Amino acid sequence: MNMKVNISAVLALIILLFSCKDKPRTDLAKITFKEPAADLINYDDKYVGGIDNFEAPMSFALQGTAPNSFAFNGVKLDSADITFQLRSDKIRKDTLLYQGGATIDQEHIKNSADLKKLLNKYQADSVIYAYRVRLKTPEIKSSILTQLIKLYGPGIKNPNTDNGLYWNLKNQHRFIFFNPDYRSLIVVDNTNLSKTCYWDPTTGNIDMGGCDIEQYKANILK
Repeated sequence: MNMKVNISAVLALIILLFSCKDKPRTDLAKITFKEPAADLINYDDKYVGGIDNFEAPMSFALQGTAPNSFAFNGVKLDSADITFQLRSDKIRKDTLLYQGGATIDQEHIKNSADLKKLLNKYQADSVIYAYRVRLKTPEIKSSILTQLIKLYGPGIKNPNTDNGLYWNLKNQHRFIFFNPDYRSLIVVDNTNLSKTCYWDPTTGNIDMGGCDIEQYKANILK
């Protein structure tokens, strides 16, 4: 009888250990920006999609509330909200959708059919071109900054924020913005964007070298 009890206890412990083991995470530092949004998200997490003119200006915003499916160069992002940006011709060109402040118009996404329906509604691409991580604690800010410097060097001071840094990775066609004042990390694939200018509400206007900001603003909606 005692032997049976002991075996049962061991089996229960094994099952518990396997259930507590971390599931595989998508490392955002390693994505290529060729990934469809549908392949990145886990529908067990809470997602909404649509317009968020502050977090994802002039693009389709796919936002997860504290998903536990991501890391950045090994740093777990459990406490961080994640926003994926997808190009949307409807949102980009129909200025009535986002003018007049921080416009938010989103719907819950529970499965792949919900996501496909919203992408069609906003004439959005299926592949992401940027992601934004909401860094909620001093600890996660510090950990992410350590990894950014480890990967890309010390960064360049963002003149529009008190403590912001950015990296212009020309060989990777990528902009990276670390904005602790706004609790955010923004990573953008600029393959189809301007290589000399960048703007969004949290970074301000940044001259990457040879930027004609007025021309950039005139062309940003094209």
